[in-house]
Amino acid sequence: MKNISYGSLKLVEDCPTCFWYHIKHQIKRTVPWRSNLPNAIEENILQNVFMKHREKGTLPDELNISELKGYKLIDKETHKRWKSPFIGELKFRNLIALPDDVLTNKKKLLVIDIKTIGKKPVNCTRESMLKSIEKYSYKLQLEFYNYVLRKIGYKTEDFGYILFYYFDDLDENKKSKLQFERFKIDLSVGNVEQLLEKAGKILEKNIPPKERCEFCSSHKERYEDEITKQKKQQEVIDEILKEMDDKKNLMER
Repeated sequence: MKNISYGSLKLVEDCPTCFWYHIKHQIKRTVPWRSNLPNAIEENILQNVFMKHREKGTLPDELNISELKGYKLIDKETHKRWKSPFIGELKFRNLIALPDDVLTNKKKLLVIDIKTIGKKPVNCTRESMLKSIEKYSYKLQLEFYNYVLRKIGYKTEDFGYILFYYFDDLDENKKSKLQFERFKIDLSVGNVEQLLEKAGKILEKNIPPKERCEFCSSHKERYEDEITKQKKQQEVIDEILKEMDDKKNLMER
């Protein structure tokens, strides 16, 4: 079965039909275009900052708080392996976790998730960010990582942190500073277990669930196109094999 990440498991909550097509037939949702700026911020700015602290054994300012005394970022090589989807080191059965970062105090691990939103939206407050955490299941994301880490033998805290990064308005020199908001999130792996149970029941069926969402309209058509394509490919292969058999029979005569 295809590996299940947080993103695919989240579909169980969003739309069981999208989840069924995604896992059963590798037909993904068609989602609107999104800016690459948030990814660029994380990859080009934040990772460099975190890496410097990783090498020094210190915490960046946004995590340098009394509650995290004694913690440090996991080492460079471990972080590289745990972040790589090609290595997939944090894997339990077909569940694969790719956390943004992890802290350790040599006894337990603590998961960190990073969200970048480019320029801070108008009227964006801590309260609205908390609503986003709930709306987009960011809490579930941390819980999924915690679940996988525990299943493969690590001890983890019952809480994690989400860091929201954004640029503030331009100053008089037309420069903008990168700001952050930090949120401590209480976690329960029970939520993940419930979703996995539901996911298992969905995948037992040979037909998609009845639920539909705005993204479902193209699934059936794309699935039928894929089946047609596979049949044509098989017909070509069968024809080639038949020709090879015919030539072999002629030679044996």
